[in-house]
Amino acid sequence: MAEPTTVERGRDRGRLIRPVLRWVFLLVATAVAFHGAWRTVLLEASAHTEIVYIYLVPLLMLIAFVGVTAYADPGPPIKDRQTDLIVGTVVLILAVGFQVMLVPRFSPVYLTLHLDLLAAWLFLLGCSVLLFGTRPTARYRWVWVVALGIFPLPNRVLAITFGASSVALGAAYIGFGMLAAAVATGSTRRRAFLGAAVGGIGGLIALAVLALLAPGADQHLYVLIPATAAALTGSLVLYAERRRRSPDWHPLARTVRAPTVPNGLKTAAVISVVAAGLAFVPTPTVTGETYRGAVTVADRTLEPPAGWNRLGETSTDWVSQYYGPGATLTRQTWRQAQGDLRWDPLQRPRTIVVDTLRTRRPITLGVYPLLLLYEANGSRFSYPADALLDGGVLGAKTNIVDDRTRVSYTRLSWQWHWDGTVESVSMIAVDDHRESATFPLARPTAAKNLGTLASVLLRGNLVIRDFSGELKDDELLTLTANRMIAARLRPGASA
Repeated sequence: MAEPTTVERGRDRGRLIRPVLRWVFLLVATAVAFHGAWRTVLLEASAHTEIVYIYLVPLLMLIAFVGVTAYADPGPPIKDRQTDLIVGTVVLILAVGFQVMLVPRFSPVYLTLHLDLLAAWLFLLGCSVLLFGTRPTARYRWVWVVALGIFPLPNRVLAITFGASSVALGAAYIGFGMLAAAVATGSTRRRAFLGAAVGGIGGLIALAVLALLAPGADQHLYVLIPATAAALTGSLVLYAERRRRSPDWHPLARTVRAPTVPNGLKTAAVISVVAAGLAFVPTPTVTGETYRGAVTVADRTLEPPAGWNRLGETSTDWVSQYYGPGATLTRQTWRQAQGDLRWDPLQRPRTIVVDTLRTRRPITLGVYPLLLLYEANGSRFSYPADALLDGGVLGAKTNIVDDRTRVSYTRLSWQWHWDGTVESVSMIAVDDHRESATFPLARPTAAKNLGTLASVLLRGNLVIRDFSGELKDDELLTLTANRMIAARLRPGASA
């Protein structure tokens, strides 16, 4: 095989600079357009939530990209600018639609879904089509599939399902590394399978070593290290095998072709305008940024106010899987000492439950809203209504209709804090006034309810909305909450 001449090397070097500069521009444009999303991701990662998996995605993309570049046939330099403009523009419109319409629409579960990250993926994909062409972008289609791992919903389901065991969670994430290894080595289906298999073995070995040497290591290390080891092992082993069979082969030895889109200045100008516009789209408020402005509690005990008796109390710590170490969930059942005609025409004593969640990681209350812990299938929710309670406490009122049991619940919730601990309080009343009435019970069903959220994304959130606007026990809960708040607030405390 003839060695490339000095002229050819210089030409290849010049052709390489142009796509590198375009990619730098695309990454900068994406960073600017979605700066609010990246800031929120960093804020969430600093609280040690499972969003740290996102650091894994660029590394796996790079491994897959290098592998595809090494074996993929670039094909003939076909220039079809009209197709590029149509496809790229449509994808960009989708990205703008996600960011401008869907993100605000699902703002109550913004941190749970992070639809702006999906919008960023679409933005980068559309810009790639516009600056590099449809065919070159499609050549890396499996790399784009790996990049789709930036969408957090499947990762949250994984973390909830396997998060009780660091080893089990690490084993689950090895699958991501195996996918990257398969893409990086997949010149044929056989090599893709071998790359994934070898990567899986390498990931399991790394996981075993980590479990033996550092069994108490942070759970995030169990996510990042084995998955990275799987991708690198599968890729490097097959790379070494290819070099052994063909010593002259080199992954970057092929001739570099100029991009099929010759002049990208006009396109870059359009992308810059779109990116600048998206940069001004506000990011939904993140729980954890604002909680410090909430009311400070003086009395940390939760006691029923005068006129109410506590029937029972249960506490559980399984919520630490969602809200961090030390998080607890306590349920108290309160019943009126005497009935009141205002709340029941037969003057029966009313019963309510009070769920109190305590955590030292306030941002997790936005990642997993407390309603996600209740069985949501067959239930419809009203839009939250603001409730200004005594002492400057700002709460939210929600009506919940259970279509299976034909009963409705009124929920009044608020947050306050002390010494870095945030307490989320939820008072729930049911329109069934009998002593045998049942209340929604918080249990580890968040993974199932996240699946419901995925269904809502496809079908629209109208399927889980209650538009009656009726809060049957609004006055009962507000009066009771104000009496309890008065007993717990520090004199002179304010929002």
